[in-house]
Amino acid sequence: MSQTDVITLPKVLGKVPEVVMNLPGLIKGSRMSKITDTTRPLGLGVAFEKVAANNPDGLAVIYRDRRYTYRQFNAWANRIADYLASIGLKKGDTVALDMENRPEFPATLIGCAKLGVCAALINTSQKGKVLTHSFNLVKPKA
Repeated sequence: MSQTDVITLPKVLGKVPEVVMNLPGLIKGSRMSKITDTTRPLGLGVAFEKVAANNPDGLAVIYRDRRYTYRQFNAWANRIADYLASIGLKKGDTVALDMENRPEFPATLIGCAKLGVCAALINTSQKGKVLTHSFNLVKPKA
């Protein structure tokens, strides 16, 4: 085979529609969307569990002077999920999350996802009637 016969990956990829490039993700998403077991959390919680298992000592979050490995961050999210379960929340319930950007935000979001609880993200700049409307709109249990 001569150099002119070699087809480089970028040339091939440029001709493949984007949908085909995303096919593995689409298939995985399709499989996950057909799961009907209401006791099994999906999505972000499951994905973070897999990442933490594959790279437990890797840095997950660096924030100011704090550093969290995937193992530590996953344990933190698990504690949050346990707490939410202890106050009676279950899959399908909604909580309102009104928090500035800091490590507690993704830890809480992942903790909710692990339990199957929907975290309604509330804009922290809202006040008064607009904030009340946002809370009333999602009807959070916590």
